[in-house]
Amino acid sequence: LNSAHFLASQDLLDLGPQVEGVTTEYRSSRTAAGRMRIVIVRYPSADAARGAAMKFLQGYVPEKASQASAAAGRAKLEHGWLAWATTGASLALVLDAPSAREATTLAAASAREVARIPKTTS
Repeated sequence: LNSAHFLASQDLLDLGPQVEGVTTEYRSSRTAAGRMRIVIVRYPSADAARGAAMKFLQGYVPEKASQASAAAGRAKLEHGWLAWATTGASLALVLDAPSAREATTLAAASAREVARIPKTTS
């Protein structure tokens, strides 16, 4: 993840062998603003996703850590808006969004869609 978008030197998202994740750049067709970064992670359980959201907020945006128990939220950062959303065992983060509305909408939709995908077993 840090090779695509540096978050921190430590693991803020509780990544591990039982966790699936993907990150990509996203550019909205509705705005001429720059690229946003989406990080989507699926955990073994909803509790693990909520715990990872809390850990991420405590480490990345400590002033928003009190909102960590919320299923979704947002924060204005130096380079744009950050939004997070959890749905079931999924967590979605949107970074560097041009607006709070775009960040929260994209985070919620991403978490919701990933939660709908059946988990594969190997």
